[in-house]
Amino acid sequence: MESLALLVSIIVLSIIALGFFSFITFVRTPHSRFGRAIALLINAAGITAGTWFVLLDIGVGARVIGAIVASTSAFSAIRLLKQSS
Repeated sequence: MESLALLVSIIVLSIIALGFFSFITFVRTPHSRFGRAIALLINAAGITAGTWFVLLDIGVGARVIGAIVASTSAFSAIRLLKQSS
């Protein structure tokens, strides 16, 4: 059971980290093509992980965390795609 709790905490921490990195790319948009590509990959992973977290049958607090991560990643991706046009 301890390994399961450790695995769950690693998953939750990685989803929160994706939200944090998406917020950083939202505030400070990268200027190089490579930076934009990495930022889009982080945003896509954040949208996927956050949406997955929202759709799980878990507590409300975890769903709120997933919604925050998914929305932050989506806003960052939209802003990034609008500026690259």
